[in-house]
Amino acid sequence: MLRRTLSVAVCLIPLGELAAQNAAPAGHAVLKGIVVDSVRGGVLRGASVGLLGPSKMTFTDSLGRFRIDSIPPGEYQVALFDPLLDTLALGVVSPRTRFAAGDTVDLVLAVPSQLAIVTAKCGPARSAEEDRALFGQILDAATELPVAGARVSLNWTDLTISERTGVRSEPRRRDAESDARGYYKICGLPPDLTAEAFVRRGADSTGKVQIAFGDALLGLATFLLPGSAPATAAARDTIPGAAAPGQTVSISGTVTDADGRPVGNAHVSITGGSNSTTTDSTGAFTLADQPTGTHALVVRRLGYMPVELAVHLTPLRKNEVAVQLQQYVPVLASVIIDGNRAAALDRIGFTQRKARGTGRYIERAAIESRSAYRLSNLLENLPGLRRPGDGFGGTCTTYFVDGVQWRGGTPEDFIMPDEIEAIEVYSRGFTPGEFQTKDRCSTVAVWTRWKLRL
Repeated sequence: MLRRTLSVAVCLIPLGELAAQNAAPAGHAVLKGIVVDSVRGGVLRGASVGLLGPSKMTFTDSLGRFRIDSIPPGEYQVALFDPLLDTLALGVVSPRTRFAAGDTVDLVLAVPSQLAIVTAKCGPARSAEEDRALFGQILDAATELPVAGARVSLNWTDLTISERTGVRSEPRRRDAESDARGYYKICGLPPDLTAEAFVRRGADSTGKVQIAFGDALLGLATFLLPGSAPATAAARDTIPGAAAPGQTVSISGTVTDADGRPVGNAHVSITGGSNSTTTDSTGAFTLADQPTGTHALVVRRLGYMPVELAVHLTPLRKNEVAVQLQQYVPVLASVIIDGNRAAALDRIGFTQRKARGTGRYIERAAIESRSAYRLSNLLENLPGLRRPGDGFGGTCTTYFVDGVQWRGGTPEDFIMPDEIEAIEVYSRGFTPGEFQTKDRCSTVAVWTRWKLRL
């Protein structure tokens, strides 16, 4: 761990070297203090604090405090280690500090501020519209060793509304490549950004996960990349538990509501996975046979807002997650700006597919006019279509929800009509390429207001 070096200015505030106290044994010194997390706010819990020289180390407690006893007299540097700093490729090391026999030295260590980190890594921002940045590291999913030469892609859509041009949506994409230690950075990003990110190296790719900045100046994202890159293939033979190419893993977890009560019968799936499951009466679930790497875990339950979060699946440890659902609060269509709705449908390709006219299309106004209680009611009332179980002219029906193939029955037990912004229905033989499967079934594609951020 001591191989890391200082990358930016360190905030180290000496609070004083006090006279001999009972806490410092004769002939030795004591170091105590607190670590402040200037990136996320509050204190830094569970971080490692060590002395360079005597090789003494401790961990911060739940209040960010630390203490090291029995320090021999001398001048030493104090170093801070934490996964947050690893993701930022930073090291925090103090100036040399004198430790005299019988003294107690109090120090406040602070992670540099968001502005200091972004400025140090990206330089001064050209404008307030380009002052955000994304930092992180790419690791091999089988070995958790750094992956060099992987490409990180960040995708989002800019929406502009003006009297002259009306509503315009413009796709945006920024790319970066990981260095020899697997680190990457994407600078010059706009404020309040919500985007999708994924990593690719050759034929290997992670799933697409959401990156939301909010008010923050910087975003942090570590990715586990699956595959069999030559640089890590040899390492798999020396790391216990390392995955072979194509190996799958399991993920377990619990789903609760805002009050901590278990939520049963919630639908749980990994985007890109081959199956799904539902939670039991205790809110617990296990998903087996999932691909390694970074992917999106999606949880849905009637009456709750869906949750999507990034999970990093590896064979090197247990993959566990805790998910909390919030009550679903309907948003009236009248408060949604039409420009936002049009841009969202354009972003997912709905507008373009509707223009081609190879299927049947239901938008929000039509959904509301039907006053349906279930998804099947919307479909069976559509002119020219039979009930979903009839296969719409074929022998089977494949569902897609928010662009991802639905696993495990139909989605109508997990999605209310109030949550749906648009539906696409295609007969067998007329399904667009993005919805085609090897089963060649008729297709129903459902787009939720949650996914479209409406």
